[in-house]
Amino acid sequence: MEIEPIIVLQQKREELNTAFLAGMPVDLLTQNAIALDQYFFDQAPKNDIPNTCAIAAVGGYGRREQAVHSDVDLLFIFKNKVPLYAEALVRAMIYPLWDAGLKVGNATRTIKECLQLCHNIDVLTTQLDARFLCGSHDLYTAFTKQFKKKIIQPKQAKNIRQLVQACHTRRRHFGDSPYLLEPNLKEGLGGLRDYHAILWIAKMRGHLQDPKDLEYSGSLSHDEYVCMQQALEFIWKVRNHLHLLSAIKADQLYFEKQEHLAEILGFVADKGQTRVEKFLAYLHQQMDVINHQFLMFLYELGYHKPEKKGRQTGTQYTGITVKPAVLSFSDPRIILEKPQLLMYIFEEAARLDIPLSAESRRLVSDFLNKSVDQSFRTNPEVVKSFEKILLAPAATFDVLHEMLITGFLTRFIPEFKAIVNRIQYNQYHLYPVDKHSLHTVRILKSFGRKHASNFFEWELYRQLPQKQLLLWAGLLHDIGKHGQTDAHSLQGADMAEKILARMGYCSKDIGVVFFLIKEHLSLIITATRRDIDDEQTVILFARSITLDRLKMLYLLTIADSRATGPKAFNDWTMTLLKEFFLKVVNILEYGGLAAQGTIEIIEVKRKFLLSLGQAELFDLMPPRYKLNLDEHDMLKHIELYENMGTSFNWLVENLTDDTRQITICAHDFPGLFAKIAGTLALNGISILDVHAYTWKNHIALDIFKVRPPVDRVFEEEKWVKIKQDLKTVFKGNLDLEKAIQAKRVLQMQAPGLQNKTKVQIDNKTSSFFTLVEVFADDFTGLLYTITDTLFKCGLNIHIAKIATKIDQVVDVFYVRNLDGQKIHGQAESDIIKKVLTALDIN
Repeated sequence: MEIEPIIVLQQKREELNTAFLAGMPVDLLTQNAIALDQYFFDQAPKNDIPNTCAIAAVGGYGRREQAVHSDVDLLFIFKNKVPLYAEALVRAMIYPLWDAGLKVGNATRTIKECLQLCHNIDVLTTQLDARFLCGSHDLYTAFTKQFKKKIIQPKQAKNIRQLVQACHTRRRHFGDSPYLLEPNLKEGLGGLRDYHAILWIAKMRGHLQDPKDLEYSGSLSHDEYVCMQQALEFIWKVRNHLHLLSAIKADQLYFEKQEHLAEILGFVADKGQTRVEKFLAYLHQQMDVINHQFLMFLYELGYHKPEKKGRQTGTQYTGITVKPAVLSFSDPRIILEKPQLLMYIFEEAARLDIPLSAESRRLVSDFLNKSVDQSFRTNPEVVKSFEKILLAPAATFDVLHEMLITGFLTRFIPEFKAIVNRIQYNQYHLYPVDKHSLHTVRILKSFGRKHASNFFEWELYRQLPQKQLLLWAGLLHDIGKHGQTDAHSLQGADMAEKILARMGYCSKDIGVVFFLIKEHLSLIITATRRDIDDEQTVILFARSITLDRLKMLYLLTIADSRATGPKAFNDWTMTLLKEFFLKVVNILEYGGLAAQGTIEIIEVKRKFLLSLGQAELFDLMPPRYKLNLDEHDMLKHIELYENMGTSFNWLVENLTDDTRQITICAHDFPGLFAKIAGTLALNGISILDVHAYTWKNHIALDIFKVRPPVDRVFEEEKWVKIKQDLKTVFKGNLDLEKAIQAKRVLQMQAPGLQNKTKVQIDNKTSSFFTLVEVFADDFTGLLYTITDTLFKCGLNIHIAKIATKIDQVVDVFYVRNLDGQKIHGQAESDIIKKVLTALDIN
């Protein structure tokens, strides 16, 4: 008895999947496509219908790239009109596939409709991949002839420009999103779509029938073609395993799949990196190959960007020539005579904003081992040339990235090799360490362009007398992350000192770079984890730095933070950083905030409130409140107090689009702070910063800076609900701990992302408060859990700072005990540490 075609197909697919999972050398993509081809050949009607219809595989199936759960894309082509029997034909062909669990994408069109729809680039590229399956071959040939004659040949330039623009749009979307640690294997930078775009452009130019033609046509060298195919093989391998793990088509490599995939693919921990970090590093390396080939393909064909008017056509160095839009060596033999040209060609690329030709890149890679040695690295002319590359304005063509891809950068600075494709496996860093470092330099360079959005940074950058030192610090600031990263700042500073000494820099300049790298986290840590309204905090920082170094450190901090990603740096963080920077500048330029100045500030506020008849209330306000709050805030708070009633009163204000300030005025009672924090957590409100003040009449004024509700449309309704919840909590009619426990859903994290809770107690930073720092993984109600515990330990919270440290939340609390004193004694500190670390935080 003959087995039904769909049964044969299912059996074949199961055999292929089993062999693939067993690690056997099976070409899963092609074999899946061949199995489908056989199904359609067997399933096709044997009557006269095939003579009036052509069935073509399109999309990935047309390219014979049929992954485990990829769609089966089909095009049913008719000559002049779609007949009545077409629907029955389609059903007969694809319903069994649906029943078997395959996802089928199909279109039924006449030849004319196929051509008319090609104004849509997605339709055009799908039909570029068309491959005949069954039916009327004559009809399919007629379609391909008209497609080529009416669409491909006459509209080649227009179609390619449209495709390139679509690629740039896609790459901007995926390149600027937080998906690089969770890369999109299909649409992301260096993903499969970049490879497909190369094929489509080559097809439209008439140079490609098979991918191997990329080498035969000269678009890629043999080595480049082999490297690209090896990269594609690995990316497809990952994607197929991801499909099997997910049981559906999947392109985004989410955290929860990464550890399992690293194990399946045989990666092992090594040199301080976990196996998942090794896996992601290798994946990034392979996607880098595709990304690089895609960009160079566009450059060499002149499709990357429009020609610049007045572009220079000559170079500064004999031996380097400018051909249309690319740089080349005039003769490879001259490199042996003058190896400095290997650096000079990159200098010219930075100056002219054009890339190296494919042949030049090959020559750079070929001559690395012969020419880039210790004498090359210490050659003053070479070092000066590299400095010019660092100082060159941020341009379209990223020269440093090109130096990295060709292997030149790691040959010139061997220490850099240890951080190439090194993954920082957490939720805040988007890039591997090497790409993060280059991105930091690129952001620093962007400060050299005056723009409304970066005018402040531009002004500071413009004032720097030695910009190259800042750019060196940007390039090398994370070079210490080659092993355990806890002390990477100091390790990196030591390494940078040796690198620059080798290159002949003077001790003074080396000292600047050493300082910037060693302290590159100090500004952001102080701004986000300390009370920057405290005069002592500002003065202590000012004593450790000069004004020029402060300006460089500020710019480095911004660039480093932005290059890390949006979870580590946002508008609120920027506000704190800039405010703290300006306060330190004020100290350095005008001297300390003398006690007499503080008295004068408070006296001005007292006279203002006295003129309004509020002297009595002013006398009830604590000194810290009087110093930190301005007169207008005081008036708002007095109004809240006078209209408080028996429970509490509050005010919600918009500070920015992404920040709200909630001021709560209430009768003080033990645990008030924790109850407010818990109620906000219950309603999904993220807290950024808190200042808690208590007047002498036991009125609490707690000022919370928070993120707004997720649903901005119903924001007002959300605040009404939160206020009602606060009333219920204050009356004792809601078990807050139980409610939060029921709501708590730990954020999804991959294995290896969980961290142990750590507690530090600091009695030195502040003269009036003890600082309790809690490093913990975030979850709903974390702040409530900690603050409630501190309350139970007999501590009052006066200030709370919410920050981040890589992939953990850092909650910093300025506390005193119930007697108004700092925590004294190691025994008391140890008890608090023990209680907090024992919490069910993880």
